[in-house]
Amino acid sequence: MKSEMGSKKSEELIVKENDFLGFKKIKTDKTIENYEKAFRTYKSTLLKNKTELEFKLKQITELNTKIIDLQKQVHLFKNKNAVLLTNPTVFASEKKKYLDSVINIVEREIKFSRFRNPHLDRTDKQKLISEMEKIAQKISQENTVPFSAFNEIFKDTETTNQLFSLLQFANNSTNYEAEDIPIQNKRKRRRLL
Repeated sequence: MKSEMGSKKSEELIVKENDFLGFKKIKTDKTIENYEKAFRTYKSTLLKNKTELEFKLKQITELNTKIIDLQKQVHLFKNKNAVLLTNPTVFASEKKKYLDSVINIVEREIKFSRFRNPHLDRTDKQKLISEMEKIAQKISQENTVPFSAFNEIFKDTETTNQLFSLLQFANNSTNYEAEDIPIQNKRKRRRLL
């Protein structure tokens, strides 16, 4: 019905019928009824368009606020980059924070790898190196860590030794001395006869 009403012109809404003499006369009842139908359909399309417009306006305002927030973030990042490039102490501290976070990720992944494959032979140095390489590639792909960060981490021999010992021996802070293991004392029960 909407398509019919939308395609009709206003002249087509007028109903004309021949009277008994053959003259064309306008039938007001049917014409008014046609116009009412047309106005109802136009009104419903206007309401639909109005709700769509309100929805689009709401989306536009949300996107504008997101744009403003992103522009603020870009401005903050530009300021931070300017400070990083001009101040060497800030650059060193940010670099250390970033490398420490990468080291934490590597340690967690090593522990998870040890948990997944506890019986894997880790006595050969080449196997350790290849496993560490796989771990580094996995972290690089999942967390978008550049390989230059791994190169920087593995330049430090102390950190390298710590990571490889963690990979080889699992948790190196645990001590399995006999004194540290708690022994439960069992009570002797007497049998009553």
